[in-house]
Amino acid sequence: MGAEIFEVNVLPKEEAWHLFKEVAEISDDSALSGVAKQVAEECKGLPLAIVVVARALKGNHTPESWDRALRQLKEYTIRELEGDEDLVFSRIKFSYDYLKSAEAKSLLLLCSLFPEDYSIPIECLVRYGKGLELFPDRRRLVDVRDKVDTLIGHLKSSYLLLNDVEKEDSVKLHDVVRDVCLSIASKAEHEFLVSNSGVGEKNSYTAISLILQDSNHDLLPFCKEYPRLRLLRLVVQSGELNLSEDSFVGMEALRVMELNNSSIEFPLSWPGQMLRSLQTLCLDYCVLGTGMSSMLGHMMQLETLSLFQSKILDDRFPAEIAQLSNLKLLDLRVKSSLHPLPSGILSSLKKLEELYLGSGDHLQLGRDKEEEIGCLKEISAISNLACLQIALYDLSLLLLSLQEFDTRRLSRFHIAVANYRREMIDPNKNYQFRRSFEVYLSDHGDKGLKQLFDPNVTSIVKRTENLTLNLSESSCLRNLVPDLGEDEFINLKRLYLYDGQYECLVDSTANLVARHVFENLVSMELINLELKEICKGLLPLGCFNQLQEVRLYRISPLECLWKGSVKPPSLCNLRSIEVGSCYQITTLFSQSALKCLVKLQSIDVSFCNQLERIVLRDESLTEEVLELPQLKALTLCMTYFIGFGSKDDKAVAFFDQVSLPRLEVLSIIGPGDGSKQLIGGKMPSGPLDNLKSVNLWECRSIRCIAKGDTVALLQNLQALDMWICTGMESFFNFEGLKVPNTPSEKALEILPKLESLYLRDCRRLTHIWRNFPKGVRVFQNLRSLTVSICPLNYLFHPPSVATMLISLEGLEVDRCSEMCEVIGKEDEEISQEDNAQQHDVGKHREIALGRTSKEFVFPKLSSLELKALENLRSFGGSHREDYEFKFPLLTELIIVSCPKLKKFCSGKLNAPLLKKIQTTPRDIKDFEAPVDLKVLIS
Repeated sequence: MGAEIFEVNVLPKEEAWHLFKEVAEISDDSALSGVAKQVAEECKGLPLAIVVVARALKGNHTPESWDRALRQLKEYTIRELEGDEDLVFSRIKFSYDYLKSAEAKSLLLLCSLFPEDYSIPIECLVRYGKGLELFPDRRRLVDVRDKVDTLIGHLKSSYLLLNDVEKEDSVKLHDVVRDVCLSIASKAEHEFLVSNSGVGEKNSYTAISLILQDSNHDLLPFCKEYPRLRLLRLVVQSGELNLSEDSFVGMEALRVMELNNSSIEFPLSWPGQMLRSLQTLCLDYCVLGTGMSSMLGHMMQLETLSLFQSKILDDRFPAEIAQLSNLKLLDLRVKSSLHPLPSGILSSLKKLEELYLGSGDHLQLGRDKEEEIGCLKEISAISNLACLQIALYDLSLLLLSLQEFDTRRLSRFHIAVANYRREMIDPNKNYQFRRSFEVYLSDHGDKGLKQLFDPNVTSIVKRTENLTLNLSESSCLRNLVPDLGEDEFINLKRLYLYDGQYECLVDSTANLVARHVFENLVSMELINLELKEICKGLLPLGCFNQLQEVRLYRISPLECLWKGSVKPPSLCNLRSIEVGSCYQITTLFSQSALKCLVKLQSIDVSFCNQLERIVLRDESLTEEVLELPQLKALTLCMTYFIGFGSKDDKAVAFFDQVSLPRLEVLSIIGPGDGSKQLIGGKMPSGPLDNLKSVNLWECRSIRCIAKGDTVALLQNLQALDMWICTGMESFFNFEGLKVPNTPSEKALEILPKLESLYLRDCRRLTHIWRNFPKGVRVFQNLRSLTVSICPLNYLFHPPSVATMLISLEGLEVDRCSEMCEVIGKEDEEISQEDNAQQHDVGKHREIALGRTSKEFVFPKLSSLELKALENLRSFGGSHREDYEFKFPLLTELIIVSCPKLKKFCSGKLNAPLLKKIQTTPRDIKDFEAPVDLKVLIS
């Protein structure tokens, strides 16, 4: 387990100390800073070591505790390095040992049983932990789940566990942390086996977790003595798993078993004493053959049984489940079953706390409606039930069951109901859930709405955290608040509305709405609705104050998301807005709403062909700068966008009087005809300081990116992509730009960080620059330049620009029919201001060029492509016979359909690494290479 198994970058001493004190939350002037610096130095600049150690010590406020930690770290270094383990391992081991809870340590070790980079379901940890009795003082499952959530939070804060960015109900374990955990688990009371090669080597394992490609009997841990084994997890990728009568002999201590993704055949006669101590059995994603009933009938200690997403192919449903008198959790979210759930099973499970039934598409609750009603009555009679997941295809059935069942005793539920056949439950997305209620109604008329307003239904709605309403387009529910939710949906965190007709979501005009409406709502998704407005009347104070995500798709006749007066804290936590195919929306926010969006990071609007602006300016605040301080990404695709806060179609620029200091990515595709510049002349200081990528596609009205001093606002831009900007006449217009006046002053750098520039189909682009002055340098960091279908006479004009391309690696020029030279003429490179002063032209030329030798050097250019340039006569320009053109790294030169290119450069060509010219196979026969390129043609 050496350091070679992962890559790490060592931080400089100052950066390492800055990271350490930030994570440990101490300051330079703290009384602990002296010893804390020594602790940080023991981490040797390794980021992972710094973070886990600092987090472990966070909250220790006495010098004695820090001194003790420093001594321990030094002892770890000596001891662990002598054991041939690297420093990061020892630091993670220190953080593990520093955990205050033995339960947290056990849970972390449990996570190491899963493969590298695995999304570890928190629910698995709950079920495993309960079966292994890791939390002996927590008898109820709800308490175990709460404990696991608390411990996971602590392990995350210690950076020993990671968030799974794709699955909110899962966690991940860093590969290095996993290796440390497995190292720990190989000693003392733990002994884990996670490698197939170790099967049969020892009989002292306490946990075995294997992933097998097939059911090769030699690799299976069956028919072997494992007297200490408490957990067994097997995933078999292919082949049948045939269990025999003695498969589990010698595993008397086994408490948890998961057989996953396997096709299992059980023995018809199950030995009575086998697996009698098993408490958790998960047969998930399996094909379950005959004999399962016989096995289940003997597992009298079983508390958790899961058949999640499995196919039950037995000739009868395993009614022996009814004999499992200690069962607390039953997961029957099967993929399919040949037989319905027999009556009497659920009523026999007196201790059952959690029940998961999937939907009738996969497991029927009875052979007919009468048996379904009987099953629902059995559920209502389970006195300890605290969690229920069920999906029904009859709203009347739900109402009938709710008359006898008080849902207030459910701490967790996922209830779905529909009056037509549809796939309601996606179990892969609902492995763990909180309180969810889903209603899918089609052509239900007044009866359906009346059922929706039934007190038993609204009592569920009041407690719901995730609410889904999918109503037919013909149904009309005036609003959600106050009509459906008199208590303002106080618990609601996620709202999903599909189809249906609404006047608004919140009606505050009748003064029936409290100030905290939707106060805990985090996410809102509205799709295919008729909705006039989100709020009718003034938005109640505090409404949407926790809202983070909004997604709207095909909403009409909505014209504005939030209009009128909006005050903090409403919208102050909103981070993401996505709007698509809302054909009547013209504006996103009022100006007062904009001021609340202090955390907004992303705006994505697509196919909203009436959208003109992001913000509707207040008539009295026309000179105020519009600011989104945290916005990082702005995408506008196929809209009628004329300006960020424009009042009419006479806007000068898309962005003027706007501050977006954190914006990194800007994409504008197919906006309206109007603004002639991207950036206007009334921008405040630092409005686009962080902008790194700009994509402009089909922006037909834009004549240039910026003029005058505003050209200096894009100092951090790294990539610019312009495509079909048919109105673009020049890239930048420098007229009015303030530049250094004396030779001693440093040249003004424009686009100093630009690495990639792509110009395609800009059919009026005759100049990259207008009025290029002396004292300016451009493209210092440009690495890739592509120009296609642009009517440029010259690419580098004035020619001094060519001397600035010190980082250029790839250049492609394609189908620029007017281009006669890549490097422009000398006599046009002085700015208009210089000509007006009537100074010595030759002297100014040398100053403007910034060179004293007659040469053009492209020090890093390795690839050059010239294609379909019918008028190109020279790369280096004419009348430069006394110049030298140097390409020290050029290895790839492609010339295609350049019939007038007879000589590559008029002066001396120096390209020592160039060995051949490439062209197309169809052109190679008639291809005539420039006379100064004496290389092979291919």
